[in-house]
Amino acid sequence: MKLLAHVADLLGENRFIIENIDATVIAQAPKMRPYIDTMRENIASVLGLEISQVNVKATTEEGLGFTGRGEAISAQAVCLLSSASELCEDSVSVTDNTRPCETCPGCVAADGKDFRPKADKENDKKKPKDKKKKDKTPKDKIKTDKKKKDRKAGKKK
Repeated sequence: MKLLAHVADLLGENRFIIENIDATVIAQAPKMRPYIDTMRENIASVLGLEISQVNVKATTEEGLGFTGRGEAISAQAVCLLSSASELCEDSVSVTDNTRPCETCPGCVAADGKDFRPKADKENDKKKPKDKKKKDKTPKDKIKTDKKKKDRKAGKKK
């Protein structure tokens, strides 16, 4: 559960939200059904999710492989993630100066007030501005070369 909590922290730092989790435990024995509800509760609790967002099911390998022979238990899980910034842009409207959710560091109020943590704002200030040079097209290059040529010709006169 410590590893799961660490992963949740990393997701939060990178502004991802867990939409749901679907996990499968693969074991010949013991029977998993008595433990599934507790597993769902524990996973949801650590991740701060509703139990309905966590699905855990069990299956067997019907005697095939090391899990089928009862030598091991394996698990597979998939998780649907959403970017908090995408969700805020699409569905959250902040009309006053209160922060709508304490767990979302990406919101900006309608009046432009930035609710992000101070460290994020400071990092934005430290980032160098992109000074992209406009890529010249062949046409632009010909014009520039012609101007240089005209200037040189003017100096010779």
